[in-house]
Amino acid sequence: MDSATNGVTFSVPYEMAVVRPLRQTTEPERQAALARAHYNTDIIPQELIYIDLSTDSGVSASSIGQLAAAAQPVEPGMGLASEGSAAYGRLAAALQRYFGFEYFVPTTQGRSAERIWTKINIKPGSVVAGNLLFPSTRNHIEMVGAQIVDVIGEAAHDFVTDEPFKGNIDLNKLEQLIQEKGAGQISCVYVELSVNSCGGHPVSLDNLRSVKAIAARHKIPLFLDACRLLENSALIQAREAAYRQRSLADIVRETCALADGGTMSALKDFLVTTGGFIFTRDRSSQQKAAMQSFLDGVQLSAGAMEAISVTLPEIFASEAYMTQRVEQVKYLWDRLAGTVPALRPASGHGVFIDLKKFFAPIVPEPFAAEALAAFVYLKSGIRLSKGPPLAPSQAARGVQLLRLAVPARKYLNGHMDDVAEAMRYAYARRNEIMGLKKIDDPARSKYDPVHFVTL
Repeated sequence: MDSATNGVTFSVPYEMAVVRPLRQTTEPERQAALARAHYNTDIIPQELIYIDLSTDSGVSASSIGQLAAAAQPVEPGMGLASEGSAAYGRLAAALQRYFGFEYFVPTTQGRSAERIWTKINIKPGSVVAGNLLFPSTRNHIEMVGAQIVDVIGEAAHDFVTDEPFKGNIDLNKLEQLIQEKGAGQISCVYVELSVNSCGGHPVSLDNLRSVKAIAARHKIPLFLDACRLLENSALIQAREAAYRQRSLADIVRETCALADGGTMSALKDFLVTTGGFIFTRDRSSQQKAAMQSFLDGVQLSAGAMEAISVTLPEIFASEAYMTQRVEQVKYLWDRLAGTVPALRPASGHGVFIDLKKFFAPIVPEPFAAEALAAFVYLKSGIRLSKGPPLAPSQAARGVQLLRLAVPARKYLNGHMDDVAEAMRYAYARRNEIMGLKKIDDPARSKYDPVHFVTL
């Protein structure tokens, strides 16, 4: 009961209107599936998976509003004048209302948005100051010939303290970098919200405001990787004292107001299967990006724009959705943290396991994450993933992580109980987990999924 409303608190802000049956597999079936997949759980067929925590990107459950929008007649394809589409107009109004950027360019993915954004904003030979940027962001910046310098705080590398904002920029490091390189040599400061590489930890608004002040003083643009903007805002609301009584919408708008622009994948917070954005306050940059999206063939379809236009009001109509999402991740974290070495504190989209502590004293390198994922699948049918590649500063420290990414509004807490039981089982029997060795096959491309054999 909630004393504020004198009624029952609705802990789950939706009901299941559509379900997908799951087949109960046996351990011999899962052993055979692992062998066929050469112990790479990423390529096990979906019909043999019970709970899939390999990613939370583009796999969230759809709402009835989204399904209704998808059933509408399809508008003609996008041309050079996207503004002529009614779906574009509705999306523009929604984005302006909730995020406040005057100009935007929709794309098919966050990666396509990053590729275009770097071409326009990053100078070859320059420096980008960041906070353990996502691998695709890092790759796109480096592909244009720029250097990334991580200026994240040292707390990002501390997995055992409860520092609430481990994604924060170290202001002293940022100032030192500007003095060392010169402001004219720095293309931008690029801040990822809810930094995936260090456990999904958020950036505080207080820190972002200080970063903006430094960047503005030196006339350096500040850009955001905003794909987890809502998640980061929910964690600000929960952890930053000045914002506990502020609405999620207010925090989102204030976060965006500090940035000169940014990129976003819509597949995480927006609960859709396709879509990305470039945000900017500069009309010329928007025109360049729009032309490049046309040339690259990455314009977002009218149907996809309609789905996002429907989703945004649903998300912001009630804060219960983001609250429940973050609380479900914490529920899983709480079930694990007392036994399994999970990164502290809980984040908003997944639980990260410190493999060096999990396997201590002997880690089955170099594929500890893959070995643990294979064992968990064998015993439970649950799929886990290593997660994105580490940042250079993490690799230098010997960091090894396994990510349990929780898709939005897809699983019940009963599923999280099963995941926790499987992880505790694996931890109790970690000495039984067999290491893996990569199969070197010259007939296979280096881009093919990795094949392993057990040691």
